Amino acid sequence: MPEALKTASIIAAGSEMLGTTRVDTNSLKITAALEDHGIALVRKSVVGDVLGDLATEIEFSLSRADMLIMTGGLGPTEDDLTREALAKALGLEMEVDQSIIDKIEARFAARGWKAPEVNKRQANVFRGQTTLYNDRGTAPGFHLEIRGETRSHREKHVFVFPGVPHELEWMIERYLTPWLDERGGGVSRHRRVLKIAGLTESGVEERLASYYAAHAGEAVTILASPAGIEVHIITEAAEAEARAFIAKREEELLAIFGDHVSAMTTRRSNR
Repeated sequence: MPEALKTASIIAAGSEMLGTTRVDTNSLKITAALEDHGIALVRKSVVGDVLGDLATEIEFSLSRADMLIMTGGLGPTEDDLTREALAKALGLEMEVDQSIIDKIEARFAARGWKAPEVNKRQANVFRGQTTLYNDRGTAPGFHLEIRGETRSHREKHVFVFPGVPHELEWMIERYLTPWLDERGGGVSRHRRVLKIAGLTESGVEERLASYYAAHAGEAVTILASPAGIEVHIITEAAEAEARAFIAKREEELLAIFGDHVSAMTTRRSNR
């Protein structure tokens, strides 16, 4: 049985997302898939199209998590540097996959066009790793297994997807979700939200002092919004275990806040 994955990082590659006109929405879709399987996102970054910056962020993000998921930078132009950055950061070698060139040429030919030479860059794949073929576009993705003896004491995994949203969504469904299903063991992320009225954020924090002391290291989050303060109880577990855990913690919080609790909702990623 493969070792369970607990944490993940996401990198969105593309200088356009460092400006004011483009926003990284792909990471939200990836995070939803991770939460479905009880994997906590510990780092998310947007990195411009600079080889050294991308390679440095890949190494750091992978050092912080069991797996890394990257989007973008797989296009045919000179500023699409994700493949080169991965090779640099992880010591990988690339080779040309002729079948990808054939698919690119057939895709253009179906529209009566000749495939530009630059598109052949997208046929560069990683030797000894898994190429994820893309039925929605010209850029393939990758699943890279980084062996423990070279990077750390654990095997780590890198998934690399195109940045085009509809291509990413298809590849998450086709590749990432089934792979996570095999490794998840029925675990998913469960979240219980208590809405607190009549107290400030600092007032809620003060009342939680005893709770923090009793449950050090457990995930509880305070969020302020125009509608009031929210206290989130979060756990990653199988359904029955999560229900029991949340019920117990909820009882403690109700005793702390009493009539200040105006509502309770469950937000659960559950397959």
